[in-house]
Amino acid sequence: MRLSLEALARAVQDPDPEVARAALARELDRRGVLSKELQNLDEVFSDILKVLDSFDKKINQAEDAGR
Repeated sequence: MRLSLEALARAVQDPDPEVARAALARELDRRGVLSKELQNLDEVFSDILKVLDSFDKKINQAEDAGR
């Protein structure tokens, strides 16, 4: 996972290593949260596609049966 250039620049320019570490940790935490949320959205979209596929199959079956 790439850190933003801004976060790296702030960390490198800060003379206090603890402040730099804290800034990088916040950036990693933020990216971790975003990554998890994107993963959750991917799972939701996958479930939605499964439901839509199921509906399509039922509609096709009904059309084939002449309904």
